[in-house]
Amino acid sequence: MLDELEAGMAAEGIAARRLVADGLAAVFPELRLGPEERALYHDSGGTVLAAEGMAALADVTSDLDVELAAPERVNRIDLAGDRATLHTDARSVEADGVVVAAGPWAGELLSPLGVDLPLSPGVAQVTYVDVPHLVSRPGIADWSIEDSGRGVYGHPVPGMGYKIAFDAAGPEPWSDTAPEWPPDLGEQEELLGWAARRFAGTAMPVIESQRHPWTMTPDTDFVIDVDGPLVVACGCSGHAFKFGPALGELVADIALGVEREERAMFSMRRPAMSLEAVDASTPIDR
Repeated sequence: MLDELEAGMAAEGIAARRLVADGLAAVFPELRLGPEERALYHDSGGTVLAAEGMAALADVTSDLDVELAAPERVNRIDLAGDRATLHTDARSVEADGVVVAAGPWAGELLSPLGVDLPLSPGVAQVTYVDVPHLVSRPGIADWSIEDSGRGVYGHPVPGMGYKIAFDAAGPEPWSDTAPEWPPDLGEQEELLGWAARRFAGTAMPVIESQRHPWTMTPDTDFVIDVDGPLVVACGCSGHAFKFGPALGELVADIALGVEREERAMFSMRRPAMSLEAVDASTPIDR
């Protein structure tokens, strides 16, 4: 895993360095490595704050003659030739094209159009711990957990704490009408057990755990493609937000007919999209 990550970063001209326990202590003193374990460290990584990031993107649209209409639920999409009509709770809107980026709700909009993708909606959980000095530490990703196959990720959230979570959805079935998702305290305790091993000697008082939607594809890659006036952008597999600006540019190019080589990688006609949907709690193999 580290060899592949390091090679991929080097190919893009991004510097990273291998660390053993002593080297890791210099950048993340609280984090523990086993005797045979190694870490890969990239010193230019950081955290994108979700609310602030969304607000910044919304600010940009004010100069682009874009109308933001949220929350406004889209109930149905009709396609006729090269035109699309969206029917919302408030109105109907006709356009040259429509981008469906509806996360776990994408299937209910796409299926009536004959677009049936192996999307697996679920609910994942994150836990915030109150360890103030960790806010200055790097983000982490740990795929060495042998019992469950799941990875764990974490990163600082200034003003909130340090966030840690399993890199997979929980086992409960998805409901598109659930008003909220109460935290799974069993999963929280399991995660804290991991933290007790990785952060030995550091108390991890919980601020809160939150659950959120999550949508898996069979190969854990996004689905970004076009068919006439319909552009599909879904299948987050837990890692879409961090790529938001780059994915937005890709989706815009595809919608405007600009050829991009990444389209083949994320095509809704790629071999993986002919496979059966996987369980949303399936461990992700990055």
